[in-house]
Amino acid sequence: EFARSIVGEIDLTKEAENYLRFAGEFADDERIHVPHVERDLCTEKLLVVEWIDGIKASEIGAIETAGIDRKRLARTGTDFVLQQLFVNGHFHADPHPGNLFVLPGGRIAPIDMGQMGTLD
Repeated sequence: EFARSIVGEIDLTKEAENYLRFAGEFADDERIHVPHVERDLCTEKLLVVEWIDGIKASEIGAIETAGIDRKRLARTGTDFVLQQLFVNGHFHADPHPGNLFVLPGGRIAPIDMGQMGTLD
């Protein structure tokens, strides 16, 4: 399982496809911002993705300083995870705080889509 997963992660065209799929799945949710991928510039060894300038989800003090409502953010995060699992059947398989950024207004921006899972 580990070998299969690692081989899949080093082909960055697959990661680009994951970003595009995820973007489509959350296109109607203004609380989630999936970074834009320049698909025509991506190759097996190169991934070109929009720069995200946000606050790491683990930086609680910075989130509070930015005036972001933590309860609302927690609700958004919960909805984000539940939609992935129970609606889309396609989920971010590495959702640690370094891969989730908080943008102004409490929007969530996930990054690093190399590991994704699917539920049928």
